[in-house]
Amino acid sequence: VVPSRLCAGYNHVFYALEHALSALESRTAFSRKAELEFLIRFFGEKQLGRAMDRAAFEQGEELALVCGAGEIGRAKKELGFVGGKPFPKANPAQLMREFGIGKSEMNAVSDLQGALVGLVIEKISLVALEK
Repeated sequence: VVPSRLCAGYNHVFYALEHALSALESRTAFSRKAELEFLIRFFGEKQLGRAMDRAAFEQGEELALVCGAGEIGRAKKELGFVGGKPFPKANPAQLMREFGIGKSEMNAVSDLQGALVGLVIEKISLVALEK
């Protein structure tokens, strides 16, 4: 479960999961646990503590449920999730702020469809290169 305000959509989740599993497989992960590595990759934070801080929920906020296809029904039932849109619409200004995306970056790719999602994916993809 991740805060929806930080979820840029399906591709964001997919690439964070792909990066996490690839890092675990190649033994370049920051964590030994897949779920923690996913959070590191999803939030684009190399330090687990910072990723966990960003994972904190705000009172009354929508949550996005991320789980394997076989687990969806059980997880929805146990966590009390109701059906609906796959990913709530995130606030573009908040995504830009949270992922450190500047207006100049947005202007550079503004003619591309899904530009903000692409920039979020780029930011999370670069977490392994941080010093």
